[in-house]
Amino acid sequence: MAWQTVVDVVMHRGQKSHIFLSGTDGDNPVDLGEGQAPLFWRGGAELLFVRFDEATNAVAIVHHAIKTNSDSIQRTRGDVHPFDNSYDLTVGPDGSALILSTGTGRYGTAECHRLNPDGEWIFFDGNLHAWGGWSAGKLIYATDGRDLRSAGG
Repeated sequence: MAWQTVVDVVMHRGQKSHIFLSGTDGDNPVDLGEGQAPLFWRGGAELLFVRFDEATNAVAIVHHAIKTNSDSIQRTRGDVHPFDNSYDLTVGPDGSALILSTGTGRYGTAECHRLNPDGEWIFFDGNLHAWGGWSAGKLIYATDGRDLRSAGG
């Protein structure tokens, strides 16, 4: 299991969201550090999540290899402000599309960004409610509860 929860951070005098990982029994959870929007990927071999890099003011994708308990960081560019709230992260079935929804959209809804192959976040919708999943290589999502759209995969 993987989840995010807010923890007290003494050095920063505040609270930050951290990612935790444990077996299905919930025993002995491991704190993987700051991050949001955990997503199992590659058949459960990796856990992806987003982390805000304060030094560069950018969003990074953390690839945590579960068997080796090691991380690699994928640096990204672009105008994304996810750490009011990162709601969800999803990856297309073939791994070519990575999409992040954040809590900065219109009317209290989420804003959607897609990570291009060159590592830049591109905004594509500011009124996201929920996504329904991937179909024919495209992400199906709702905008205002009545309107369905798709994003390329």
